[in-house]
Amino acid sequence: MNKIIAGATLAFGLALAGVSHATTLVQVDFSGTLTSGSSAVRAPFSGGDIIQGMSVSGSFVYDKDLVTGGLILVPFATLAVDPDSAFTFDIGSLGFDLGDAVTGSMGITPAIQFNNGVFNGFNYVSDFQYTNGSTYRLRFNSKNFQIKQVDPQTGFNIGSTVYVQGNLSATLANERAYVAPGGGDPGVPEPGTWALMLLGFGTAGAMLRRRRAVAA
Repeated sequence: MNKIIAGATLAFGLALAGVSHATTLVQVDFSGTLTSGSSAVRAPFSGGDIIQGMSVSGSFVYDKDLVTGGLILVPFATLAVDPDSAFTFDIGSLGFDLGDAVTGSMGITPAIQFNNGVFNGFNYVSDFQYTNGSTYRLRFNSKNFQIKQVDPQTGFNIGSTVYVQGNLSATLANERAYVAPGGGDPGVPEPGTWALMLLGFGTAGAMLRRRRAVAA
């Protein structure tokens, strides 16, 4: 019986070890500026709190262990609590988050770009309706971003006018471990962690069944 308990304890310990080695999520802040010049911000966005040369900012959450050499795309973290906070971006009164991303045939899968370990912008598309009733699209192309008017039915641009444009800095700031709001679970365990936990519990169950068979 002692061997069974020891085996079960070992299996459970391995499962817990897998949990303790789960991904550590990192949250960082990024910033940038709107392009200077009279054409950087056009009506209907001009004349309000969005002005040429102004600062923009946001934050995102990711697994730092996924950042390797070369030009790569890293997914935003999968957060169990407040998933949209994995990406936030503000341009004046305009606010965007991960839940606003357009995917599929009219968008792209949102991701973070790194080039040899240095932040290189995003893959991200978001459509929104502005106060004038028209639909516009924010699109990131690496560190550069633009807002253009689009047809909400087809997703195609209406004309070639760029209404807002800017670029991001390659420098990330305020790096810290991600803490879920309210102290909840910060993320979903990795598949390897789940597999290790199942293996541990399965081993314990098999040892108990073998003990019963021997006793019979």
